[in-house]
Amino acid sequence: MITLVLDIVTTAAILFIVSAGLLIVFGVMKIINFAHASFITIGAYTALVASRFGLPPVLAPAVAFLVGGLIGAAAERIVVRQLYGRPLDAILATWGLSIVIGQLVTLGFGREVQFVPAPVSGTLAIFSEDYSSYRLLLVVAAFVIAGLFTMLLNGTRLGLSTRAVIMNENLAQGLGIDSTRVRLITFGIGCGLAAEVAHEAFDVEIRREVDAALAGDREALGAVGLGAVARDVEAVVVA
Repeated sequence: MITLVLDIVTTAAILFIVSAGLLIVFGVMKIINFAHASFITIGAYTALVASRFGLPPVLAPAVAFLVGGLIGAAAERIVVRQLYGRPLDAILATWGLSIVIGQLVTLGFGREVQFVPAPVSGTLAIFSEDYSSYRLLLVVAAFVIAGLFTMLLNGTRLGLSTRAVIMNENLAQGLGIDSTRVRLITFGIGCGLAAEVAHEAFDVEIRREVDAALAGDREALGAVGLGAVARDVEAVVVA
């Protein structure tokens, strides 16, 4: 029973981190990034390459965030920015981008199963039950990311600009806010967050990320939590 509860909590944390990136992109740009799952793939293979170069596994999430963010920013600059006035076309473009990324990964790494060491190994005893230390660490990471997002949006100039663009982009532009820069940074951060949790996110359904984004800012965490609970309840019923 303890293991099941921990599975629910840690899965909710993973879903929150992944969904947070999708949510901020949807809030600022008003499009659903269908390439979001592909950036999870980019993060996973970034960790694989980093391990092959002898980089300590604990640094892999940071490197994945950086690489995912840079590629996401480049994708926004080259692909998405040209379609700001056509949101449906922008959504289709991100879907096409996901296909391109998938094929490039296949060409570069093949279709074989790849294994990457977890950033934190070992287990931790919780009420006499041994549980993955890395998954427990992701719960802490989820709270840290939520706190950083809160401080970013409420306590920085970038956060103020982001909130202004979300509420009324035309008015924000009239006040001198560079909405193009805000979109670029937002898309990069969103893609970086997806890449960061790649180790544990491959069993996450992209449908749940979309559900969380559409649920709205205040309800996103609840939507993610319900998705995780439903997943584990279903597992218990099947078992």
